[in-house]
Amino acid sequence: MATTYTVTSSFAADTTALASEVNQNFTDVLTALNSFDAANLTGTIALARISDLTATQMASTFFLDQDAMTSDSATAVSSQQAIKAYVTAQIAAQGDTRYARGWVLVDTDGTDLASFNVTSVTRSSTGTYVITWNTDFGSANYAVALSNYPAPGEVAIAVVDAQAAGTITISTYKGFETAIKADVKFSLVAFGAQ
Repeated sequence: MATTYTVTSSFAADTTALASEVNQNFTDVLTALNSFDAANLTGTIALARISDLTATQMASTFFLDQDAMTSDSATAVSSQQAIKAYVTAQIAAQGDTRYARGWVLVDTDGTDLASFNVTSVTRSSTGTYVITWNTDFGSANYAVALSNYPAPGEVAIAVVDAQAAGTITISTYKGFETAIKADVKFSLVAFGAQ
């Protein structure tokens, strides 16, 4: 608990003694910090001004700046920069697949209406569209979600015909009992490691 001192005019003569006492109290706290054993810590130490600690005292006492989090300490605090570096490295190492790696909205004539990570869309024949990714996936094993936009009263379906790391072929059909290959507006979203 920090000690609070109030200086009034009646104590003006004692300011030197007061400053000396405050300095001694803070020195005692620093001495305790330099000598405490984190493994056997049973109490708490309150600091009035942590900014007065030296870099050596911070590093040796309770503050760690390790980008790889190598110490696995249960008693030390890590820096914001070290935490950010660690999380960024972990995401990069695992090829974060939680986010869409490519998506496209394709009109019936094969026009790319809006997209991300798509180099081109080609309508190769009626109801057949080939999408080329700007950045290939790591393999052909990535997930795809499709949606189609038939005219009111129509039934339509979009399916994956072929899938490779750098391209995907989609076929679209109209009809319910007897599906007929037809041009249908559709969208797709792809997830996977690249």
